[in-house]
Amino acid sequence: MVAGAHPGTREEWRAGWTVVLAGAVGIGVTSLHFYSLGLFIDPLAKAFGWSRASIASGPAIVAVVNLFIAARIGRLVDRVGVRRVALPGYAAYCSGLALLGLAGPSVWSWYALWALLGVGYSFAGASLWSVAVASRFDRSRGLALAVALCGTGVAGASTLFLGARVLDRFGWQATYAALGGTVFLLGMPVLLAFLRSARDLHLNGASPDQVALAPMPPGMDFPRALRHPHFWMLSVSAMLIGGGVAGLIVHFVPMGISRGIAPVDAAAIGGLIGMSAIVGRLITGSLMDHCPARLVGGCVFLLPVAACILLAPGGGAAPLMISAAIIIGLATGAEFDVLAILVSRYLGMRAYAAIYGQIAALFGIGVGFGPTIGGALFDMFGTYQPMLWFLAMLFAIAAILLFLLGPAPDWSDRRAPADQP
Repeated sequence: MVAGAHPGTREEWRAGWTVVLAGAVGIGVTSLHFYSLGLFIDPLAKAFGWSRASIASGPAIVAVVNLFIAARIGRLVDRVGVRRVALPGYAAYCSGLALLGLAGPSVWSWYALWALLGVGYSFAGASLWSVAVASRFDRSRGLALAVALCGTGVAGASTLFLGARVLDRFGWQATYAALGGTVFLLGMPVLLAFLRSARDLHLNGASPDQVALAPMPPGMDFPRALRHPHFWMLSVSAMLIGGGVAGLIVHFVPMGISRGIAPVDAAAIGGLIGMSAIVGRLITGSLMDHCPARLVGGCVFLLPVAACILLAPGGGAAPLMISAAIIIGLATGAEFDVLAILVSRYLGMRAYAAIYGQIAALFGIGVGFGPTIGGALFDMFGTYQPMLWFLAMLFAIAAILLFLLGPAPDWSDRRAPADQP
């Protein structure tokens, strides 16, 4: 959004609701590798004898691949727009998801297929869809991102509910193939019709001279952001909250099974995380448009501590699992949009795709390694209690870092330090 251009909330939504819909589809689909993984841990362990840590390492591989190329892709998006990068990336991601069904019997085939999926994800991950939405909204940016990011909640709930039934009837190989093929056929027409960031709209029919003369949004450039404390505070918080939430989500269904809950019932309870995420995102997005973003984000990041405390004793089975699922969902429904808003508020929109892409990649590192660490702790102790107390500590530190950010800069003031040479 160009400085000085501030259409009202209603006008923003009238012009931009289509990109919010496209963003919801893209964000939801490209989270399926993560949300569906809990379904496959037990079947893969039984089929090949792999450890839970090995199976749960898939998201970590995706995160490492993404970390090395996220900033470059972000800079590419800042130049050519989201559409030209995300559409082929979406096709590559869906193909990679379907190919996971070819893994085995060697665990190295599992690792290799996740690395391939990581390349597709890097060109179509949540940060790209968030960039498209954020570029079209200013006054209602928090709510717009929240609505788009509800795609993960829908994806998480529907994948666990339907995927468990497909898995039970057709096996894990067919389930992966069905996931990849179905979301490609359903999602690509929507993206082709509606995915257009502000940069995409400007580049459509613009001459090279017009592109060169386009006004620069206010904020830090990428090198300056890398030297700023706000970047690193957000990055560390992102890694910690990503690892904590991912560890809880991926191991939630196996945790329920270990407590004597039937696999289908455990998956159904896990589906509450996705439904609760929708509520959490909408509430948090609205609050962040009207309240200090760091305070809202810090409070949201403290929520999973309560879930860990509920689950740590190990008793209560279904009732405690249901309560914890709702709490986890409220935080899961907010962590990514909290980070998206905080990046735009504290580091600006000048190089948003590159900056947010890098922070999102570090968030992905947490998402990738959180389940692996959780699996390793279970393999070591034979119980999920050590993992739960460890994750509670990560959530608390992530929240404290947000509380310490201080007031956000006023990017409408052209005398802001980041705009000075």
